[in-house]
Amino acid sequence: MMFKRFFLITIISVFLFHNKSFCQDIDKFNLNYIASDYTDTIDKKSVIVILAVTPINKKDFPPVLSMKFTYKINSESIETVVDILNQKEHKLTLVIYGNEVNEKCPKVYELIKDKIDLNSKRRVMLLEFKLDNISEEPIEHLTIKYGLWEKRNIDKRKEKIFEFNIKD
Repeated sequence: MMFKRFFLITIISVFLFHNKSFCQDIDKFNLNYIASDYTDTIDKKSVIVILAVTPINKKDFPPVLSMKFTYKINSESIETVVDILNQKEHKLTLVIYGNEVNEKCPKVYELIKDKIDLNSKRRVMLLEFKLDNISEEPIEHLTIKYGLWEKRNIDKRKEKIFEFNIKD
């Protein structure tokens, strides 16, 4: 009887801990919205968006960049999906900075300096997305979807959706 109970517990444990649907997915990095602003202050049809990637565990950092970027403008219901490397019209640019953003791009630094601590010893990867002339009307609200691949498991992509008003 004791052996049967032990055997049953073992089988259940193996099933629970090896079945992905029961295992908790552990994040390898944080992906957060930091800031946005207009690059075209007259027509307001071009913007920049800054996301920050920070490590949870140093061995899993940095993650692998993804070239898929999705956005919706204002109250549109249709998403626009862009392959950053294979764009027909070059309306989206990705620039990457580290903790030294104050030296590399003072304009981006001014936009984010009060929103993220760049002086800590923690590594930061800042992703600046420049969206140029992506709308016929002024952009007030933007929804973006972006993700990164895990460094040590390139089959796993962590994707997040961010909704914000420009210049929040």
